[in-house]
Amino acid sequence: MNSKTNAKRIAIYWAGTAAGSTALLVVVPFVVQAAGSNWRINYWFWSGFSALSLILAIFCLPETFFPRAPYLIDGQLVITDQYGNVTVIAAEDAPEFTQDQLSPEEEPTQSESYLRALRPIKFQQQGFKRFLTTYAEMALSLLNPSIIWVLILNALLFGGLVAQSLTYTTQLVLPPWNFSSATVGTAQAGSFFGALVALGLSGITVDRISGFITKRNGGVREAEHILPNFILPSCLAFAGLVLYGIVAGNPEKYPGAGWIGIHISFGLYYCAFIALSAITGVWIGEATPHWSGAALVLVCGGRNALSFAIRCVLFHSWLL
Repeated sequence: MNSKTNAKRIAIYWAGTAAGSTALLVVVPFVVQAAGSNWRINYWFWSGFSALSLILAIFCLPETFFPRAPYLIDGQLVITDQYGNVTVIAAEDAPEFTQDQLSPEEEPTQSESYLRALRPIKFQQQGFKRFLTTYAEMALSLLNPSIIWVLILNALLFGGLVAQSLTYTTQLVLPPWNFSSATVGTAQAGSFFGALVALGLSGITVDRISGFITKRNGGVREAEHILPNFILPSCLAFAGLVLYGIVAGNPEKYPGAGWIGIHISFGLYYCAFIALSAITGVWIGEATPHWSGAALVLVCGGRNALSFAIRCVLFHSWLL
């Protein structure tokens, strides 16, 4: 059995959205300043951008959650579940799915038209049951060690990103650097380049490293072959956070161009954040192929809540 998640597409999604948003964070402060420092411009801009994103999501992204019939290709049976996870097995290992035994309802069908894919209401068999099942799958994911550990890792990673985002503005506008309210956003330039580097770090190396290990394993792909890809981004995140703590925590020791350290730390940390987010998606897809969608929602949403709890505990301990 061979199950493989497309790491490149996941990396393009994370890196593309992150690079776009961080590039806008560099530009928007200058726009606000040019408009007479009217803070409402910032909210109008992001409201318009959110509306545009919603329109593009509705009219440019067709529905992908639907049952797919098995395909018999060159003696191999290709099975795709409702989440898009692909499994390829030899036809002789699953004789009940051979082409002669497929019923008309199970035979491969042509893709529906673009207009039909955009219809706002689509009936799905047992839709409400699937809705409730998703929450059950999310609960079961909490019992899976592979999901728990990656959730904790992402929570710690997100907590560090929030800590940087909440403090860098204050550090840059105060002496000795004295950034203006517009130029302070240039720190996000490091995040922009970090997101682009993460595209190669997670989109190219994941398949190569995991493919190399799979080849050494006799061509049998296992979920654990994804794990080595977590090492380098985790090291980059640690280095970025340490660099930020050294420079931003002691600005008087680094006058002049010391602010470059903050920009570099943002680049390192954001590169790690995007790379680990993409690799996490690949890991979840291969570690829990039967409910990867539910597990992904749990990790992406749960890391925000868990990171908040971690920050509260650390802050409380610091006060004591």
